[in-house]
Amino acid sequence: MIMTLQLPSLRALFKYVPARFNFLIFVYLLLCGIAYIFFLQYISNKKQRYTFLANRFLFIGLFLFVVSVNFFIYPVADGLKAQGRGSDQDDALIVTTGKLLAGKAPYEGRTYYKSNPISPGPGWIILNIPFSHKNLYFLLTPFYLLVLALLIKKITGSYFFANLLVVLCMSSVGFWETMVVGSDLFAAGAVFVFCLYLFQRYLPGPGIPAVLGIFLLGFAATSRIIFLYCCGIIAVFCWKSKGTRALFYPFISIIIAVLLHSAFYSWSRGVYTPLHLLGKGSMLLPSAFKYIALICVGASLFLSLRNVKNELGSWLFYFWLCLIIPMFFVSMGDLIVLRKYNFGLWEGANYLLVALPVYLAYFCTSLYSHGKT
Repeated sequence: MIMTLQLPSLRALFKYVPARFNFLIFVYLLLCGIAYIFFLQYISNKKQRYTFLANRFLFIGLFLFVVSVNFFIYPVADGLKAQGRGSDQDDALIVTTGKLLAGKAPYEGRTYYKSNPISPGPGWIILNIPFSHKNLYFLLTPFYLLVLALLIKKITGSYFFANLLVVLCMSSVGFWETMVVGSDLFAAGAVFVFCLYLFQRYLPGPGIPAVLGIFLLGFAATSRIIFLYCCGIIAVFCWKSKGTRALFYPFISIIIAVLLHSAFYSWSRGVYTPLHLLGKGSMLLPSAFKYIALICVGASLFLSLRNVKNELGSWLFYFWLCLIIPMFFVSMGDLIVLRKYNFGLWEGANYLLVALPVYLAYFCTSLYSHGKT
């Protein structure tokens, strides 16, 4: 758990803590590890689940706190762009949304910083128009955190587990830092959790949840072009858990994602910037590193195919495993190849955030399942 929550935090810690006090970062990590151990021991007692953490008013208060922090700090972080120091992660959605609503090819735009190419795909841009338009971007991560927490509440029937998920998120400096600068990767991970729930709970079978799951996965899979891989993971889970008939649903999601990419590629007249991630990923993985990564990804898929069960907790765990391994290797490649071990410049730490909501959803649902037995 400490690796999942705190590894993405290293970038922010090394960036903002003065070099002469870097030893405090290791003290902080040690204290976090100790705090997690005591906290987990505390909540492992079933009687403790009826304490303040099960309070619905605490849930409302935590959510309002997250929204308030982002409401005040996001504009400050966004304002750093005027000095050339701000993040351009929010620009990727905001710029493309503006062009799309104006009837222009969205990928002919660039972010403010060094004219960086835009990574999010078209389905993800369309899905998040309500946040990227009308100055509501500060609600992006809080909204998806709320949806994720409410999903956990629905699954477990208790605010205890919803509050637990939010509290664990709040314990990660990486979560706060990426939220206030406008990263959308946590949001993408939260949507994948929702898709896993819909596919595991309602498929195969007709109905609104099934249709919602198909379209939501197709749109979310375009969030980054490499996340088409996530449709394949879910297809493996469907086939192993529900039989050949269930393969129809993730395949439709793949078709939706491919059609969205193809339509916007044609509209952009060859200037389709989401494709740059394929070259970037290859560049960040030197030959030997790339082969190790491929072996590990293949091993995770094999383990998933062999061991996944038709249970949401099992789906969440093996999806997290199949997602975190390629993200970890690309993230390490960024640290080693581009940043030369400079943790303060480690942009690849952000890549790990997409797997964070998946792991926390697994942890909370697993704790709930063990508590029933």
